[in-house]
Amino acid sequence: LRTSELPKTQALWSPRVGFNWDVFGDRSVQVRGGSGIFSGRPAFVWISNQMSKNGILTGSWRDDNTTGGYPFSPDVTKYNLPPNPGQPASSYNIAVSDPEFKYPQTWKTNVAVDKTLPYGIIATAEFIYNKEINNVTYINANLEPANGTLSGPDNRPAYPGLGLSGTPQNNANRVNDNITDAILLKNTNKGQGYSATIKLERPTTRGLSAMVAYNYSNTKDLMSAGSIAFSSWRDNFSVNGNNLPTVAFSNNDLRHRIIAAVTYRKEYAKHFASQISLFYQAQNQGRFSYRINGDLNGDQTATNDLLYVPENANELNFEEYTITVSGNPVTFTAEQQAAAFDAFINQDDYLSTRRGLYAERNGVLMPFVSTLDLSFVQEFFLDIKGKRNTLQFRVDIFNFGNLLNDDWGVGNTIVNSSPLQFRSINANGEPIYRFSTVNNQLPTATYRTRVTIDDVWQMQIGLRYTFN
Repeated sequence: LRTSELPKTQALWSPRVGFNWDVFGDRSVQVRGGSGIFSGRPAFVWISNQMSKNGILTGSWRDDNTTGGYPFSPDVTKYNLPPNPGQPASSYNIAVSDPEFKYPQTWKTNVAVDKTLPYGIIATAEFIYNKEINNVTYINANLEPANGTLSGPDNRPAYPGLGLSGTPQNNANRVNDNITDAILLKNTNKGQGYSATIKLERPTTRGLSAMVAYNYSNTKDLMSAGSIAFSSWRDNFSVNGNNLPTVAFSNNDLRHRIIAAVTYRKEYAKHFASQISLFYQAQNQGRFSYRINGDLNGDQTATNDLLYVPENANELNFEEYTITVSGNPVTFTAEQQAAAFDAFINQDDYLSTRRGLYAERNGVLMPFVSTLDLSFVQEFFLDIKGKRNTLQFRVDIFNFGNLLNDDWGVGNTIVNSSPLQFRSINANGEPIYRFSTVNNQLPTATYRTRVTIDDVWQMQIGLRYTFN
C-alpha cells in the first residue's frame, strides 16, 4: 500500500427501467415501479483523508496572536520547527485507498399501487428494496490478526500483546511498529435494506386535506461510515475485531414511523383567509449498541467491543471497588455487582433476549416518541393593480402536545450503553469487570427522561408580505 497512489479512474454504469400502468384506463388503479443502479455523488473527503494522513505531515503549529512573537518566515527552521528536520516522525498514522476503489452504487427496486377509494381518498402501498453494489468499508491494514481467544463463556478472538494487565502492547499489535494505524478504504457489496409504506390521502377539497401513513423499514450494512477514515473504522462495533465486521443494523435504521396531517383553509369576507394545520408523528428514537468500556480483545480500540450477555451474571468475574460519595467511602462487592447486573439485564427488553449471546451492533431499538405540531396562519390580502398582495401572520407551535401535558412528546436518553468496565485478565484468561456506577449508584434502568430543546414545546411567530 502506498499513500502516493490514488484509486484509478473507474467507469460507472447506471442502467434503469421504470413503468407506470393505468390498469383500467380511468386512473382508478395505477401500478408503478422500477429497478436500476444508482451511483452516488463522489465524496472526495474519502480520498482527501489519504492526502492529509500520508506519513509525512507530522504535526501542525499556528500563531494565535496571543504572544505576537512569531511573524511569518520562509525559514521553516527559524522557530525550531519541525522538531527533527529531515527525519521521519517516530510514529504516525496513514490513510490509504484500494487502487480498485469505486464510488458507491446501489441497486434499487420499487413497486407501488395507487387506488382511488370513495370520498376522494387515495390509497397507496409501496415497497422498496436496496442492495449494495459498491458500499464503503475500512480496515486497519497495520493490525496484526488475532492469535488466540479469551477463556470462559466469552471466547471472542484476542489480539497479540493482550497480557494479564489487560493492557495491549501496541507494537505487538502492529505489522509496522512505527505506524499507529493504516486505515484502508475499500468497497463491499454486503448490506441491504427494504421499506414498506401504506398511505391514505385525501387531497384538498373545499379547503380540507388529510393524510395518514405508516412506514416499516429494515436496513443493514457492514459499516455506517462517516467522513474520517480512522473514526469510521474505530466506531464500527464488533465482536471479532473491526477488521472482521459482520452485517448488522445500520445507524440509520428507523424501523417504525407513523405520520398524519390535516389542514383546513378558509377564505372569507373577500380579504381574509385563515388556515390551521396539525402534524403528528410517532417513531422509534433510533438504535444503539451495548459495548464494553475498555479494550477487551487488545485490538488497540477501547470503545468497540460488543457486550457478551451472560446466561447469569455469575458467569462473569467482578472485582470489588470503592468510590467516595459526599466524603464517605462506598464499596461495591463482586457479589453486589453480579446481582445488580443480572437485574439490569432482566429489566432490559433487548438484553433479556440475548442471554448467552453477544449484543449486536445497533441491536437495541429505542422506544417510540410521539409529537404533535400546530400551525395557524392568518392572511389579509388586497388586489393592487390587478395583483393580489398578501400580509401573512403565522404561528407555529412545535411539540404542541407538550404544551398541553408536560409528559407528552418527551424522549429518552440512555443511562449507560457501556455498563461493564474491563479491568484485567485473570490467570485463566478470563476478563475481570466492574459494573460501572451512574450518579454514584449501580444502574437499574436502561433509559431516563431526556431533557433537550426537542422535548419541550417551542413557538415561532412570523410575519410575511407577499407581492404577487
